[in-house]
Amino acid sequence: MLKFKMKKAILAAVTAAVLCMTSVAVTGCQGGDSGNSGNSNNNGSDNGGAPASSQVADIPETSADQFSYNIMENGEVHTVMYNGNDSQVRIPEKIEGKPVTEIGGYTFIGKENLTDLIIPDSVTKIGCDAFRQCEKLTNITIPDAVTNIDTNAFYDCLSLASVTLPSKLTEISECLFLCCESLKSITIPEGVTSIGNRAFDSCESLESATIPNSVTSIGEDAFSNCPALKEVTIPDSVTEIGEGTFWRCTSLKNVTISNSVTEIGDYAFEECTSLESLTIPDSVKSIGEKVFSECTSLKSVTIPASVTSIGEGLFEKCNDVEIHGKAGSAAETYAKDNNIKFVAE
Repeated sequence: MLKFKMKKAILAAVTAAVLCMTSVAVTGCQGGDSGNSGNSNNNGSDNGGAPASSQVADIPETSADQFSYNIMENGEVHTVMYNGNDSQVRIPEKIEGKPVTEIGGYTFIGKENLTDLIIPDSVTKIGCDAFRQCEKLTNITIPDAVTNIDTNAFYDCLSLASVTLPSKLTEISECLFLCCESLKSITIPEGVTSIGNRAFDSCESLESATIPNSVTSIGEDAFSNCPALKEVTIPDSVTEIGEGTFWRCTSLKNVTISNSVTEIGDYAFEECTSLESLTIPDSVKSIGEKVFSECTSLKSVTIPASVTSIGEGLFEKCNDVEIHGKAGSAAETYAKDNNIKFVAE
């Protein structure tokens, strides 16, 4: 399965890159926007040591000369690249007297010195890979005006331990926090309807995630390889648990699946080695392949009569598991065919 997941991870990375390149073509990442090109300055300054985190709000506005940017036909400014090396940055609200409304794709990519960042209230969109590989970024202020944060925006922000997402956000994009290994908790705001593929994949310190009732879709591998995640509640609005959603969440003990879920995708809980029991609700009709494979602590799973399709290898390497369900159900047939103890209820 590890080999399979590695191949899948490579495919997902390629897909994310294609999505981001598509964004480049449409929104002008890396300077492709239409309109008049703004001034740029490649001689960024380094202000030395950063003040204490309590002083983040007092960061002075960074000079527009440190940004490459485009002035759009509608008079708005989209940043293209930050050319400085400061550890603390406050993005200007206006450049050449015009409002900065978008942090363009790749603007801060790979800025190794960046620790603290303040985004102005004028910004409504953050582009793909905007802060990717800002490995020391620990504090970021995102205004509520932001409605769109694109793919990979915080990918590999290794020091980011917490972030407050804006209340107007409607989507958690693909790979948004991929490999943010210091991120400990996340509250997804009400109004978000979808969590993209691999959104929190490999967030190794993530202990809790609050998913609101507005979410209807959780993508593949959304919380994959989050070994510190201990419990999760799937809200009533979600109808499908995607493929590999909680793969290798090795501390996951408590899972509550709502009565709205109709399908559990392949490998959804594979290698959740702390999971001991689970009750699948009556709404579920289909359980994919290897959903609980290598859940070595699993003792009991209740499968309702509503389930008519069960994939292969469901309990592979789960040596002590027993299935609870209705006599004559697909669950009983599966148990008998696979030499698993069945308890009729």
